[in-house]
Amino acid sequence: MQRITWGIIGPGNIAARFADQLAASATGTLSAVASRSLERARSFADRFSTGQAPVRAFGSYTELFADPGIDAVYIAVPHTEHVRLVVEAAEAGKHIVCEKPLSVDKAGALTAIDAAKRGGVYLAEAYMYRFHPQTERLVDLVRTGAIGQVQHIEASFAFAADAPPEHRLMNPDLAGGGILDVGGYTVSMARLIAGAANGEPFAEPTHITAAGTIGPTGVDEWATASLTFASGITAHLTAGIRVQDDNRVVVSGSAGRIVLAQPWLPNPDADTIIEVHRTDSATNHIAIPAAKQYALQADAVAAFHGTGQAPQMNWADSLGTVEAMDRWRAAIGLRYPFEPATTAAAANQA
Repeated sequence: MQRITWGIIGPGNIAARFADQLAASATGTLSAVASRSLERARSFADRFSTGQAPVRAFGSYTELFADPGIDAVYIAVPHTEHVRLVVEAAEAGKHIVCEKPLSVDKAGALTAIDAAKRGGVYLAEAYMYRFHPQTERLVDLVRTGAIGQVQHIEASFAFAADAPPEHRLMNPDLAGGGILDVGGYTVSMARLIAGAANGEPFAEPTHITAAGTIGPTGVDEWATASLTFASGITAHLTAGIRVQDDNRVVVSGSAGRIVLAQPWLPNPDADTIIEVHRTDSATNHIAIPAAKQYALQADAVAAFHGTGQAPQMNWADSLGTVEAMDRWRAAIGLRYPFEPATTAAAANQA
């Protein structure tokens, strides 16, 4: 399998998690990091350099994109910069893993995907949980009828952040709030399960209703959504940045339920447990061997760079998730200052 040299765009906390697990990748090596602050880039590079694999630091993203020694980039900057940097990376011929959401809205996601197509490069939205074997096993359990016919999905991802108003999570000019930061996990999971229940890679909701709390800074601090799929499956989703939730997934069916206690960030150094509760038998605890999902996400670039997208997280899947988030935001009346009013209206009518 081809070796991939990586560059990181934006040396933040998520980028550090990726860099840490990249060391366990079968195909990837961290070679460079770029930041608008050369000092920050150097600090990050020093942290992840080894004697055998020094990491270079750049004081601009453009410098890293221009480096012929970089095969792929991990974009980990605020949401509003994703599309611009995906386009720039694709034009430079770099394969791309971009932090979620791929774009603030569907129109931007289409622009990013079109750039990847034109550049002939790999592009994946960084829903890393999709690459963990726990998710693969969940899909298999649903498809094989382990709990009978799927009827309802509960998915939550919310945390209580102690963030100042200028922080990206609280800043509407940076597309802050819970729906775009963590709500996409729940949307993508519900679509994945609803699709698997009918032998499809994913399914799109036919109807979305929602409620939420928009805080004083103008972002959603807490939001819920109810989804209905054509098959009759329903889903209830929660996302937030000011309220802690249990952050789990429960799939209920005609013969029992499946519980994932750690769906999004399973311990990379310990087995993950899937609970299968059937109405006619004892609970089955399925142990999934420890896995580093960021490393597996990176290895997918080496495996699928020729086709441009991975089956775990392809372009059509990303478009469906961002469209559902557009509708979720519209349903609670959340529009960012840089968005025209027509965008929210169109999403609400979808």
